[in-house]
Amino acid sequence: GEDDPTVTPITRAPRIAVVKTSTVNDAAPAGLNAGDTITYTYTVSNEGNTTLFDVGVTETAGDFTGNGTLPAPAFSSGGGDLDGDADAADLAVGAGTIVFEATYTIVQADIDQGGVNNRAVASGSDPVGTPVSDQSDDNSPAVGEDDPTTTPLTPTPGIGVVKTAAINDGGDGRVDAGDTITYTYTVSNQGNTT
Repeated sequence: GEDDPTVTPITRAPRIAVVKTSTVNDAAPAGLNAGDTITYTYTVSNEGNTTLFDVGVTETAGDFTGNGTLPAPAFSSGGGDLDGDADAADLAVGAGTIVFEATYTIVQADIDQGGVNNRAVASGSDPVGTPVSDQSDDNSPAVGEDDPTTTPLTPTPGIGVVKTAAINDGGDGRVDAGDTITYTYTVSNQGNTT
């Protein structure tokens, strides 16, 4: 009467990882200026032993030091519709990565402070619906590597002044002792910082 099946437990160990990198794009006029953009690339990998479903990436507002609009990551490539629900991409074990991208427009205050730091979170769920997530790192999917992505924006301060002179001859058409000179100093910001 002892006919119990042999049960071999296989422990699920889901794990997701995301690496976030940044590239500054120099638009006209040449040189770093407000209005240039930063392209963020978020590379999500399956570091566990189960399929991950409905993988997504969001920016962490509390870690964002930019002074403009928080970037919004959007799906770029990778993954597949493994659950057949035609929504967010899924990622099988050993099946490469899913890439998301976002663009951030640099504002003057970002240059004045010398850069932008931020971090994102990748999330998904395992086959039984258990959520998994990971904070982004700037160069490694390893456990415990959660450094924010730092995008340096190098300030290049510069000032210019043009000085002109005009003689005030008192209206008599000639320069005499007692006439005056008016100097005008025109100062301009020749750099990329306030």
